[in-house]
Amino acid sequence: MLKNRVPVALTESGAAVNTARIGDIQRLAPTGEAGRRGWPGLIMLGLCLVCVGVLLCGCSQVSKIQKKSRQLARELPFTGDGLKRTLAIGPVENLTPYRDHPLAEQLKDRLSQTLRDGCPRVLMPTDGDGGVQSVLAALQQGDARAGRPKNLVLAEAGRQAGLNAILTAALTEIAITRQEKGILWYKDTYTYLRIQVTVVVYDTATGAKLLDETTEHRTQVDEMDGFDPLPSQALILPSVRATLDLLAESAADRVCQRLSAQPWRGFIVARENDRLELSSGAAIGLKPGTVLEIFDDSGTIDGAQGQKFFLPGLKVGEARVSAVTEWQAEAALLSGGEGVKTGHSVKLK
Repeated sequence: MLKNRVPVALTESGAAVNTARIGDIQRLAPTGEAGRRGWPGLIMLGLCLVCVGVLLCGCSQVSKIQKKSRQLARELPFTGDGLKRTLAIGPVENLTPYRDHPLAEQLKDRLSQTLRDGCPRVLMPTDGDGGVQSVLAALQQGDARAGRPKNLVLAEAGRQAGLNAILTAALTEIAITRQEKGILWYKDTYTYLRIQVTVVVYDTATGAKLLDETTEHRTQVDEMDGFDPLPSQALILPSVRATLDLLAESAADRVCQRLSAQPWRGFIVARENDRLELSSGAAIGLKPGTVLEIFDDSGTIDGAQGQKFFLPGLKVGEARVSAVTEWQAEAALLSGGEGVKTGHSVKLK
């Protein structure tokens, strides 16, 4: 009995200090059988700590990415000529089974508001500015024009109104999904609301797409009976609206980035002798005395699926801005003569 005791010594402060020899410590260590009893618990504790750490890091990283995405477009320095780009939002469709709900209107409003507030270099004329109302009406009828591809109709209508781009969007899916998460006996089933939105931006100078993206967002929601995401407006509509706001803000940031990187183009909408009328004015930054180069990009080329695109053309002349109103400008032809025509584009010299 005595030889299993561990000798101790008292320090000056009275604290006990272990003075056991190595051989004694070895004799005091637990046997192999006793030591193995604690391993399963330690392993489970380690696994739990690892899982918690991964989840916390993952959530933090997702949160950072979402915040960075929303701030990116606002922080990007504007590169180019200093003139604002003009954008109109065309048709926004609800392609889901829930067309009775004003979800498309909410998506359009949030896209518009986010671009107005967060993208100062993109100008969004109201319906009464620059003939945008007639442009939007033409968009609704574009598909009905026999033999006229939608992208070309959008580009031609946008040029007449002085637009650099036209945005269309669609709410393509609202669905409920369920997923098991966890490990071993800690598994549980979680319910998610999944929403998809497609945003397309057309360049009026070429008729090509500047942006064509489908974005999906999942939000965890309370468990519900069945897979119908809108059985009760009070139950699920707040989550739908909140998710639509997030998707619209993310899409608006990407639209801002893409438009800000595009060079400004204006368009000649009328000519009388050596006087040219442009569909852009003081609202985008044009001033009297500004010299413009004129390009013949009225030629077209056939694309896939029946689409047509305007071809960038050669320089055919120059003009100097002589007068501006908010949404239009007059320019005096400096060179080019009869080679300059309605429909040609202009850019800063």
